[in-house]
Amino acid sequence: MEKSLEPSIITVLGTVVFRVIWLLTVFKMVPTYEMLMNVYVASWIFTGGLLLLIYLKHMRKLEKKAIK
Repeated sequence: MEKSLEPSIITVLGTVVFRVIWLLTVFKMVPTYEMLMNVYVASWIFTGGLLLLIYLKHMRKLEKKAIK
């Protein structure tokens, strides 16, 4: 497929960087156990959404190549 770097970077950003930012911002404002656990759901949604956008972008490129 030759498209592994972009999803890898997005996965790292979504699972590591997003969670650290969450801890430094949202969790600092509301320091409860529930808010700490919400970071997992939020990071899955964030990462999954970005990966879906990248997938759709690449599929559109493939469709344009197939039409030509």
